[in-house]
Amino acid sequence: MNKVSGLIIVLLLLVMSSWAQSKKTLERKKKRTQKEINYTNKLLRETQSNKKVSFNQLLLIEKKIKLREELLNSIFQEQENLKTEINNNNEKIEALESDLINIKEEYARMIRFAYQHRNKNDIILFVFSAESFNQAFMRMKYIQQYSEYRKKQAKAIVETQNNLNLQIEELEKQKIRLDSLIDEQTQESVALKVEKSNQNSLVISLQSEEQKLKQKLEKYHKEKIKIQNAISDLIRREATKAKANNKKNSYDALTPEQKLISTKFGENKGRLPWPVQRGIITYRYGIQPHPVLKEVKEKKNGVGISTTKGSLARSIFDGTVTNILPLSGNNSAIMIKHGEYITVYVNIKEVMVNVGQKVKSKQEIGVIYTNPDDNRTTLELQIWKGTTLQNPIYWITKK
Repeated sequence: MNKVSGLIIVLLLLVMSSWAQSKKTLERKKKRTQKEINYTNKLLRETQSNKKVSFNQLLLIEKKIKLREELLNSIFQEQENLKTEINNNNEKIEALESDLINIKEEYARMIRFAYQHRNKNDIILFVFSAESFNQAFMRMKYIQQYSEYRKKQAKAIVETQNNLNLQIEELEKQKIRLDSLIDEQTQESVALKVEKSNQNSLVISLQSEEQKLKQKLEKYHKEKIKIQNAISDLIRREATKAKANNKKNSYDALTPEQKLISTKFGENKGRLPWPVQRGIITYRYGIQPHPVLKEVKEKKNGVGISTTKGSLARSIFDGTVTNILPLSGNNSAIMIKHGEYITVYVNIKEVMVNVGQKVKSKQEIGVIYTNPDDNRTTLELQIWKGTTLQNPIYWITKK
């Protein structure tokens, strides 16, 4: 193998190793996205069981469309990576074929030379015709090395041919995989088209009841404002208590134990567990456009995580239950303090903790409320630092 082709193959191997890691990452992402799509389908079946077109169905279909688009993007990236691998494999095969030709030509020259000097007397004459003992010794060593080199060249031909066959076999597998990905992309594109059609049908259906929807939204907003005002009031009270403790004890608003918890909570930003065992985010923090009433924008103080009926909410970190706020419709919000941070879990039907109780991370705190109108089971998670709202999406673990 010459130095140039050898260098090409080494570089290609390094690049392909990097792509292998990228391929694994893409495959993991695809599997995770497909699981989320399957779970969203399960939630959709629950909401569709009451045979009523609902706003929640639209949210779930929108979520599924986003997931399907992510899946298609992963398939496209995998295709592009595979095409690059195929091109590199072709280059590697060309380099191996070139090496094989060169090795075979060199080996043929050696065979011809050996045939021309096959007479043992010629070899003996070549050694003994040396002008000195050292020269005779060097000629003898040359003959031995030449013989060894011939054997190595013969072995190199076999190894190069084997490598070439393996690369050709791998290339065929890659081409089959590429065809499979193209088929997968086609199927997913058809599914996406169907889902977008379903989305349009739902939007039209819901828009036909715009007046009712606006009335429901107004009622929902009034209830939401009432809930949020109550939560904000409790948050302010906690902050006032913290200030009072600060004056009394002449140090920060938190006890040493709370300081330790607070520090850990802050350091775990982006790594905190989800407040449900399984679920998908159906609305995000901040001002969001209404999916049907385009002129309406809604302010969300937390993230909405949809899950299956009967699912349990759980604390995302060690802390102390400070308040359980009763809401309308046999519903509650649970507040847990983690030093200077407070987490709020809205839409709890059956509370499993008490005020003053210490809880651990992932400890179950209540059964999530299922709305009987549309079979929607959605937990809202809020995170506060003092009296300032945080975006929970930056705090919980990325999927």
